Amino acid sequence: MTTKEHATHDDKDHAARVEELRPLAEALPATAVKEPDMPVSVYVDEGFGFVVAAREHAVALTAVGMPGELPDTLDRLLRGLQSIQVLWNKEEDKGRTEETIKVVLQATGQRGDALAASDLALRKSSEGQRRLSKIREGEGLPDMVADLFDLAQLLRDAPEPFAAIKVDAGAMAEALDKTGRQLQNSLAQEDAKKSMSSTKELRDRFYTLTLEPLRDLRAFGDFAFRKDKGNNRRFAFASAYIRRRNSRARSRAKTTEAKTTEVNDW
Repeated sequence: MTTKEHATHDDKDHAARVEELRPLAEALPATAVKEPDMPVSVYVDEGFGFVVAAREHAVALTAVGMPGELPDTLDRLLRGLQSIQVLWNKEEDKGRTEETIKVVLQATGQRGDALAASDLALRKSSEGQRRLSKIREGEGLPDMVADLFDLAQLLRDAPEPFAAIKVDAGAMAEALDKTGRQLQNSLAQEDAKKSMSSTKELRDRFYTLTLEPLRDLRAFGDFAFRKDKGNNRRFAFASAYIRRRNSRARSRAKTTEAKTTEVNDW
């Protein structure tokens, strides 16, 4: 089977899975439909991880009331969401403008250059390494925008170490800010055009279908393993993405506080 034939076969599988679940998705009231609050690929991967953990610890979870079919139900709905996301991604890629593609490539290159320069300049700074670690946790284009702005601020906060490696921190920060604003505007314009897409609406409906079983499964896991000293089993039912996002928000707040009190280790 050729690559093209494989792709066609995969498309048919995705389409069939979508059609199987379409009646459930379309039965949702419009007011109940939610948009994903994280990259769908991350959400689906984490969801599959919860399913695996639930099957592994089925005895403990059913003992606290988890319906035995819940992991299979969530698995089926996540596969449907994964399929509609594949179809939506293809539609989204076709609608992506050349200008946005150009800005994305520019942003990717500037982010990489800034991270490399920061690694060298701030190699002895625990605060610098902490902030770089948070920046590297980003996922997808929305986080790319945040990465550019955060890197620009990092450069402005510590110009001396960059000067020591012959990098103009101010100029690099200005370039990062400029590209960040361009990417932010390009994505906003595309989002406005895509909001009427029937495929996107269906994707959001499939996502909404997964929310209740996923939250239920996590709640059962959190309760069943609430007394675990190491928290390993509890963490198997927690979103690593949300933990990273919250940690990054706390990091920004800490950075603001540190600037206010003028405490750092540059």
